[in-house]
Amino acid sequence: MKIYLIFLVALFTSSDILAQNNERKGFILGLGVGPSTNSYDFGFGISDNSLAFASNFKIGYAPTDQVALYWSSQVAWFKIDGLDALTTNSVAGLGGSYYLNEDAPSLYLNAVLGFANWATPFEPDASNSLGFGLGIGGGYEFARHWSPEINFTYGKPSDDFIEIKTWSVRLTINYLMY
Repeated sequence: MKIYLIFLVALFTSSDILAQNNERKGFILGLGVGPSTNSYDFGFGISDNSLAFASNFKIGYAPTDQVALYWSSQVAWFKIDGLDALTTNSVAGLGGSYYLNEDAPSLYLNAVLGFANWATPFEPDASNSLGFGLGIGGGYEFARHWSPEINFTYGKPSDDFIEIKTWSVRLTINYLMY
């Protein structure tokens, strides 16, 4: 177990092992965390706002140092008042980022188009609603690999009984391996 831990620490602290000579061009893998606000409307007079924990995951390829294409998953994790289950509101799909500069520091814009998911993933009789989802946002890579990012997402997940409209604002601190 200690060997695995040492390997993981070395992996994430060594600049040489990140490959690609610190150029964005090539394989990318990113993770971000931070706060989120959620608004959701179940229709028939049931709607609410909540604060949540946000996660942001990206995996893909950057054909240039300014353009990155990836699979993105932006999730807000929260509990609804009166319901003990952990609930997720997410938008996932194909995304892309455009960096204004080839090297850090750089502002960038991003977008994702795919599906929205409303779920209680850790419950035995987990509910799961899927539908259309999209997100837009941007960030600032202030140092190689590190950036704060803000994303606005909209989703319209539904199942056999209900359609939910969701809006979220997610602010995450991200680490992007390239």
